[in-house]
Amino acid sequence: MSETPDAVAVPPSPWRQVFNPRVTLLLVVALLSATTFYMVEPFFLIYFRHAQGLSTSESGLLVSVPFLAVMLLGLAGGYVADRIGVVRAYTLGLLVYGLSVGAVALVHRFVDLLLLMIIAGLAMSVTSGGIQSILNLTASPTHRGILQNYLYWINNVGALLGLLMASELLRAGQSNVPIMLLSAVRVAMFIVLVILFWRDRSAASVDASKPVLASERPRLLPVVKGVLADKPLRYTVVSMFLLTIMESQLDSTVPLYFTEHFRDGVAVFGPIVALGTVVVVACQPLALKVSARKNSTATFSVGALLTGIGLTLGGTIGSVWAWVMGMFFYSMGEVLWAIELNNRVSALPREESTASYFGAVGMAQNAAFFIGIALGSLAFHVFGASAVFGSMPIIGIIVGFFFARGAAGNGDSRREANV
Repeated sequence: MSETPDAVAVPPSPWRQVFNPRVTLLLVVALLSATTFYMVEPFFLIYFRHAQGLSTSESGLLVSVPFLAVMLLGLAGGYVADRIGVVRAYTLGLLVYGLSVGAVALVHRFVDLLLLMIIAGLAMSVTSGGIQSILNLTASPTHRGILQNYLYWINNVGALLGLLMASELLRAGQSNVPIMLLSAVRVAMFIVLVILFWRDRSAASVDASKPVLASERPRLLPVVKGVLADKPLRYTVVSMFLLTIMESQLDSTVPLYFTEHFRDGVAVFGPIVALGTVVVVACQPLALKVSARKNSTATFSVGALLTGIGLTLGGTIGSVWAWVMGMFFYSMGEVLWAIELNNRVSALPREESTASYFGAVGMAQNAAFFIGIALGSLAFHVFGASAVFGSMPIIGIIVGFFFARGAAGNGDSRREANV
């Protein structure tokens, strides 16, 4: 009788290698997080200004305080995550953020609101870059750039859903219902992640789900020195900082412009921003293929310039159709620069200090949001919309210069980020 040959193991498909159950769940969490965040964040300033009756400067301060906290503490928050475990730090931050934001919907005094927004900001300093860090630690090096770009795409899907639900169904900027939903979802995310990952010690679970042994824990000073000495990271962070200043106008001067220049500004603002998100969601798969064949620095630079031109079109011409066209240019630019930025950032961190690297990136982003929101709102009232929005293409050109310097420092071998 002939011997039956051993069964040949069939290797998992590339799709399943990338999107295993853990990664899939993390991406679902990211979708819920983005959806509820964008129900609230773009309308926070309008909510404080009109529903709570605060002044423009008080409202701007409240919106910018969480970004200030991450600006000052983002690297420290990432270091804490590297010390105690990224998942544990992220879940605890979700709980604190959810409870503090929920309380914002229930109080009215400016001092109480300020204290709660500071607490929310402290939580954000730990959660900033949390999903990015977990995915980077979970994925193999060849899949990290792919996952970071899918995470970006999912965030934009969540933004689209959140903006449409908030502006069309939930009376965003006038009601505290979106804020309560944001709080409830954050607490629910905390519970789910604790149940599934908090005590996970299986061999299939990455180190991100548990604290690092004391002997393996990174020390703060060497981590800070390593991050600051990383030349490609420094130039990349500068370019991201300036880009985020441009982006922050969608949370500050753009909604102010709409409420001051259109009779029902919120009803106009929400769909136009959502239209831009549709462009991002629809065009990113094609842009990923195009980007793989083009020079990364050129793609990034063109994208940054297009984003600046989009803001200039809307803010200087001022009609609804100008904003529609401007948002199209803005979003096409965002698709191009975001792909290259995600690729670069996913390739830079060292394994032992992944959360610290993403914490440094979060510091830059939130510093730019704080400065962009605070100074953007001030410049809007002092110099006018044309001056603020007209300066955006200039910032876009400078952004491309710094990104190119970072590529040179990294020996940019075209696909630095494993696409």
